[in-house]
Amino acid sequence: MAPPPEQTSNKPKETPLGENRQPETAAKEGSFGFMDAVMELKKFFTDYPSLLELGKKLRQAQGDERLYVWLSFFSSIAIAAGATGLIYSILPFSDKKKKAEALLRYLWLFLMSLIGKDFGAKNSWYLKQIWNTPSFRFVQGVWLVACLVFVNSYQGSIISTYAAFKMKPKYESLEDLMKDKSVEIGTYANSFPYLCMARLTNTTFEPVFLRAKENLQYIGEGIPPWMDPVEQGKAVIVGETGHTKYFIGERFKLTGKCGIRVIPLDFCAAYIALGSRNELSNAFVNHFNIGIQRFNEGGLSSLQKAESVLFYEICTQTESSSIHPLDLTDLIGAFTVLGVGLTLSIIYFVLELITKWSQGRKLKM
Repeated sequence: MAPPPEQTSNKPKETPLGENRQPETAAKEGSFGFMDAVMELKKFFTDYPSLLELGKKLRQAQGDERLYVWLSFFSSIAIAAGATGLIYSILPFSDKKKKAEALLRYLWLFLMSLIGKDFGAKNSWYLKQIWNTPSFRFVQGVWLVACLVFVNSYQGSIISTYAAFKMKPKYESLEDLMKDKSVEIGTYANSFPYLCMARLTNTTFEPVFLRAKENLQYIGEGIPPWMDPVEQGKAVIVGETGHTKYFIGERFKLTGKCGIRVIPLDFCAAYIALGSRNELSNAFVNHFNIGIQRFNEGGLSSLQKAESVLFYEICTQTESSSIHPLDLTDLIGAFTVLGVGLTLSIIYFVLELITKWSQGRKLKM
């Protein structure tokens, strides 16, 4: 942890001993620094409205992009439903429903198919007469391909974004623990996290250590008792990363509960030391170093870690999150497939009508 900030005062800073400094030079440097500060402050207030305007434009651009995506979705559904309704209204058969009723039904069909629902029974009134027509089969095939591209494009991003934001831990830093006085903080007695938190003494985060010191935990058998309060948001445990993940994974394996996340803290991240007494011989130290080297080169450390946190990784489904779940450039392939397919479907439908019209004319002659 960084040391606490030094107390500042209005008393002028004294020149260190042994430094031969002219008064005029010091005055010039002081005035130069003051003028620089004034200019920077003036520049900040001058550019502040432009910064606000820039941020507003960026938020508006992001909102417009998402609006374009959703408009493209609904437009594609409307175009596909309109093409199917046109096929239904033009094909010659009796007992037709109203055009508006058929169009609403097809809108509902394509909307439901976008989330994985099928078109329904073939003997329904809206599919019975057009199911075997090549034009509708073409529209259906193109639409299903477009849905496949939609799913592969944005479903993973939405799921990972949901996991990143909806399953976001309540406390992610010591500052969050400082703000919430009601949450209990615990750690294991005589453990590395406890020794590391002891370094918070005489810092701004000392209350965190004092609260953890009053709620010491001890390693026992079975599932630790602190897991239920932590999952309910009433407590926070500060422990070793791999050890905590192992307990969460074992709890998930036994009970199916998976509402606890492990967040690494910045302080003491690299505070790992191995000490030995001076009485140890060099031969023993070298032999010990060779053993550590073989352990690391053989990948045993990674294997042990993978086995210990396997169920935690299964529980959390760790994935890379995305802050842009809906991007028009990612979906352009699906819209291209849909647009080209519907255009070809309409051309095919016109050719189908011309063929039937010519065949009927030959029969009349």
